[in-house]
Amino acid sequence: MKTLPKNLHWETALLHGANEAAAGAGAAGSTIAQSSAFAYGTAAELEAVFAGRDVGYIYTRIGNPTVAHFERRLLGRASSM
Repeated sequence: MKTLPKNLHWETALLHGANEAAAGAGAAGSTIAQSSAFAYGTAAELEAVFAGRDVGYIYTRIGNPTVAHFERRLLGRASSM
């Protein structure tokens, strides 16, 4: 996680605080996942996510990478899942 200068206004720190460049792309902003459904390699992997035994996304209204990134930024945590 990057370190911010201490003289930032709280609004600026909130906006930029836990944001990191997107892995591989180097984008300064958050990556937006434009998908409503998520695929898995096997039915067993999908079943594990549905059952809560594994971490993943099922349907975008339940959760998605964009919302997860936003939640981590609010909590000040790293930006990867």
